Amino acid sequence: MVATLISWSVGIDHGMDYRFSTVVVLLVTFVKVDLVGRNFMELRDAKPLLRLIFYGVCVVMCTALIAMYLVTG
Repeated sequence: MVATLISWSVGIDHGMDYRFSTVVVLLVTFVKVDLVGRNFMELRDAKPLLRLIFYGVCVVMCTALIAMYLVTG
């Protein structure tokens, strides 16, 4: 719930630069992905290699999305 409130608080029409807001919302989104992975997909009890792959994909995807957004914007 806190992550959703953070996303809302930096959203458009709250006095922040829209680029900064978008990057923060993307970062918060991937924090939520991490929480879902750990709690609902039970990755906290998974083998280290599976966790490493999951977090690696999350970092690569988040970085790629932010980079594409900033380059094209």
